[in-house]
Amino acid sequence: MPTPAFEWKEYEVSADMGGENLELLVAEAAPATVTVAIPNLSAFPSPLAKAEILLQSAAEVEHALMVQYLYAAYSLKTPGEVSDPAQKQALVETSETAWPQVLLSIAREEMGHLMTVQNLLLLLGLAPNFEREDFPPRKDLYPFKLHLEPLTRRSLAKYVVAEAATDATGIEDIIALSTESAGATINRVGVLYGMLGVVFTADGAVQSGASGDAGWDAIVRRLAAAAHQQAPPEAWHLHDEDFHPQVLSRQADPEDWQVGHLRVHRAADRVAAIQAIRDIGEQGEGPTTASELSHFARFLTTFRGGAGLPPFPEASESVTREVPTDPKVQDITDARTRR
Repeated sequence: MPTPAFEWKEYEVSADMGGENLELLVAEAAPATVTVAIPNLSAFPSPLAKAEILLQSAAEVEHALMVQYLYAAYSLKTPGEVSDPAQKQALVETSETAWPQVLLSIAREEMGHLMTVQNLLLLLGLAPNFEREDFPPRKDLYPFKLHLEPLTRRSLAKYVVAEAATDATGIEDIIALSTESAGATINRVGVLYGMLGVVFTADGAVQSGASGDAGWDAIVRRLAAAAHQQAPPEAWHLHDEDFHPQVLSRQADPEDWQVGHLRVHRAADRVAAIQAIRDIGEQGEGPTTASELSHFARFLTTFRGGAGLPPFPEASESVTREVPTDPKVQDITDARTRR
């Protein structure tokens, strides 16, 4: 089957996903509907096929983001290489809020997300996927094209928007810069996980809220309302027989991955899978209210400044080394490293 281009389609859905705020909406004359954009998954007719392509894409996205964040982190200078006192403080690697540690810690957490996605693939009887992304990119599910590049305000803007909740406000200038930098609109990774929330939730359980978190469940309901206009509910929601709890012993063990805020989830059933997907969302890639530890919040603070640190400078060469973008083997001068 040819790989689809994943055209995004827009659907009008009710603005009231919870039901309890209907009187308030009417009283305030709020819009009755909102526009929700989701990828067209019509080429994948069964729920299991949709789960597979979404999980494969999620794995590739996590892998791609991880290596880009690592490259950006190692492009930064050490405190001894800069003269500005505030920038020196922002480059202290031992500080959790300093720029290098923000990038490194988020990259580690992406590894936890990557391993959790592998566990979810195994739970459905599917093969693990450790690809990054096809080149040239074939999926419009990716947030932006992969580039190994030094950290600049332009590249940082892409990271902020890719990790942003769908309802994030006050970042219009960053969105504009990210679009200019990428040459295209940045896709929010949270939509991908929200769609997984739809697929993993049983048919008929969307309205009642499967995860137990009101904010997350409201987003899943809104996405499901759009998805059900694209195809009937039976084409979207996994069946009980799609889950294979006997593979639990083959899944990555969380005990092997407990470093910092890195979290790996094992899942033996639908309930555990939904909790794992929601947890990834809450850590920074889902359309939920960002916490202080979210990827979005940390990247936004790095961009804007805060926690006693300055905004990331316009003149990025003052804090980053002169390293190539998308280096090739022939760019490596050290013979041992090149080999």
